[in-house]
Amino acid sequence: RVTILARNSERLEECRRDLSPNLSERLLCLSVDISQSYEEVENAIQHAIRHHQDKPVDILINSAAIFYARPFDQTKPEEFAEMSEKKSAFYFIKRID
Repeated sequence: RVTILARNSERLEECRRDLSPNLSERLLCLSVDISQSYEEVENAIQHAIRHHQDKPVDILINSAAIFYARPFDQTKPEEFAEMSEKKSAFYFIKRID
């Protein structure tokens, strides 16, 4: 069972095409921007739970990130907070626990 969440629907569709031959009905791809709201993430998680018939999450991989390429001393506090927030798996761990 594999669920992939991504904000870029075109890249998500590419991923679906690449993985579908091997995973068929075990693959669920959902377009979600985790930075928008906890509710959006919660809805996606509920969809995944129903799709996978209430099976538990065994592995969580979070690769969501945002990065400002500049020296640390030139990074604004709000940019640092945004980078830290986007990389967090908080929403998923909070829901899955």
